Amino acid sequence: MGPIAKEAAKYFYKSKYYYKLTWYTFLWVVLFTQVTKSLNINAIIGALLLLIPLLGIYIMVPMGIFYIVQNYKNKEPYNKYRALYLIGHLLFLFILIAIIAMLGLDMSKLSSIK
Repeated sequence: MGPIAKEAAKYFYKSKYYYKLTWYTFLWVVLFTQVTKSLNINAIIGALLLLIPLLGIYIMVPMGIFYIVQNYKNKEPYNKYRALYLIGHLLFLFILIAIIAMLGLDMSKLSSIK
C-alpha cells in the first residue's frame, strides 16, 4: 500500500500545508523575539515583523482545523498522521487562546494602575 494520492485526500494535504506553514511562522515569531533584543532594529519595523506573522498564525490555525475536520467529515482515505495534525492544530489553537488571555490580563492590570 503506497502513499495516498493528493486528489483523494485534498483536505488532508491542505491541512498538512497549513500546519507546516504555521509551525515555521511560529518558529519565526519565537526566534525573532529573542534575536530582536541583540539587534538594533527600528521599533516600528520590529513590531511589523512580529505582528504580521502573528496575525497570519491567527488565520492559518482555524483554516488548518477546518481542513482536517473536512478530511474526517468527507471520509477521505485513512492516513495515519491525520490525528497528529489535528492534535497539532489544536495545540496551536490553545497557544493562541493563551496569548489572548495573557494580553487581556496585561491590559486589565495596565488599566487598573491609573
